[in-house]
Amino acid sequence: MTTVAKMRSTILRCATEAAKEEPRSVEYRLHSFIAKLSGSMESMGESELDKALWNLFAAPQPQPSAAGA
Repeated sequence: MTTVAKMRSTILRCATEAAKEEPRSVEYRLHSFIAKLSGSMESMGESELDKALWNLFAAPQPQPSAAGA
């Protein structure tokens, strides 16, 4: 099982690396962060978390409500 300290360190490292690699685009930075974090979760044996991260991209896009139209 992954410790909280290791998970925190991993999240911070992935976020820092993604921000350096994709400084101009929030969307690309987010994709980079999720890819890095997913790979880290997989290498730590956290396959359920790895799968959950990629499922974020499979979620349906929000649709405008009738009230907002």
